[in-house]
Amino acid sequence: MKRIRLLFLSLALIASFTVYARPHVCPKDSIGIVKKKEVYPLMDNCKDSIQWEEVRMKNTTIQNKINSDIYALIQRLKIDSANFEAVCIKEISYEANSTITYSQNNIVSIFFKSLLIYPNFNSSTSLKTLNYSVKTGEAISFQELFKPEKRSAIDSIIIAEMKIWYKEMDQIDFDEEDISWWKEQIKNAQFSIEDTRIILYLRGNHCAYCSDEDPSVAFDYTEYKNYFNKKGVFKALLKK
Repeated sequence: MKRIRLLFLSLALIASFTVYARPHVCPKDSIGIVKKKEVYPLMDNCKDSIQWEEVRMKNTTIQNKINSDIYALIQRLKIDSANFEAVCIKEISYEANSTITYSQNNIVSIFFKSLLIYPNFNSSTSLKTLNYSVKTGEAISFQELFKPEKRSAIDSIIIAEMKIWYKEMDQIDFDEEDISWWKEQIKNAQFSIEDTRIILYLRGNHCAYCSDEDPSVAFDYTEYKNYFNKKGVFKALLKK
């Protein structure tokens, strides 16, 4: 009986460190996904948690590099100490997590989201992304996904979509300064890769009377097939 109790105690200790894991191996390139969770203290008898996903692959050097970047970013999404008390007394609620949106064809794409919710008031959302070539471990930029001669056209499409978004939000007072700001965002674009499309995330004009939502632009692989650079990291993904 004593041995059985020790066995259960050991299993409980292991579970407290790993929290929970769901290994998943993609059939094409053997990239696994493991779910992670960390509970951290805010104040006495008050805790919060963050959740994220990590990769598992044969090349442990690249695996560790990607997972290190994921962990560093998710740690930065912990609730700010200035809001500890407000969260603990339920004046506001906060969520932070990340998921892997794509893990095939030598590409890994990770989407991070934090959400601060004020009762009876607009919420505040922050979106971040990481994208990697599994072969090299290098980050993938938004610009390299498209043919060089198509990048200007892509920028024009994004600007046009932004104007539509602003009009739908009844924000029609954008000007050249806004357009310049959008162009700057495109240079360091936050984007996630999915099975059928790329989603570009931009920052909207937030203010007391504006929407707290942020615009996004989707590029479907079929619709924009003539724009994508099929010789780069997308070669395997777009080989259909």
